[in-house]
Amino acid sequence: ALDILIPICLVLVPICLGAAFAYLWDGHDLVDSIYWSITTVTTVGYGDVQVGPDPEKEVVSRIFVIIFILISVPCFGFAFGKLNDAFMARKLENLK
Repeated sequence: ALDILIPICLVLVPICLGAAFAYLWDGHDLVDSIYWSITTVTTVGYGDVQVGPDPEKEVVSRIFVIIFILISVPCFGFAFGKLNDAFMARKLENLK
């Protein structure tokens, strides 16, 4: 169970933190905040929702986004790698 729970947390925690920042700091609505966070973590980044358009908050927003991307994207990749490992291990067990 932990081999699946930890990767899921590694995906959900950064998405929730990014969404919380966009919602609380930039004042986006909840759906746009979650949408921005998911498109950023998955490196899609359409650019239609942006964090930091307010000039007074721009520096803090950019610093957050830099740190957010540097941490969340590797977490996302690592989590999916671990999920793949767990599923493959279970498949191999079923073959025995």
